[in-house]
Amino acid sequence: MVKRAVNMPENEPEESKFEIPSETEHLFQVVDVYDSTSDIGIKLKLDENTVSAKCEVTGSDEEGRTLLIRISLDESWKGFFFTRLFLKAIGEPHKGSVEIDTDRFIGRQFYATVKHKDGFANIFEYNFDKKIEQVYQAPVKTSDAVKAEEIAW
Repeated sequence: MVKRAVNMPENEPEESKFEIPSETEHLFQVVDVYDSTSDIGIKLKLDENTVSAKCEVTGSDEEGRTLLIRISLDESWKGFFFTRLFLKAIGEPHKGSVEIDTDRFIGRQFYATVKHKDGFANIFEYNFDKKIEQVYQAPVKTSDAVKAEEIAW
């Protein structure tokens, strides 16, 4: 248990003001992906055919500001072309028969222009002309981790 004495302001608490990326081009990095089973995915009401990528501005004075991109994994959905654009932007295969692995999204970077609508930041346009050397680092799964007693010292 934690006990601590603190001084609280006398005014009523308000919700934190969430700063969104400005309406300009930014370099983004995918920092997380949520699916329908994650707490955030449930809050976003994602279905089994939809994931949401959390993208963070990097390398500017707005570093750390984020936006979410919904990505459909259902190729029959009429908006699937948004998924293909996202895959192209992060350097993933986007033509022909491909295997989409959302674990590979993490750490990928892309340039895109942001537009605001109803208080949210949305990708308006990807900039495919600015090439980024993508470095993929597979997430470490706990089942793949080596236990200390297995290491030959």
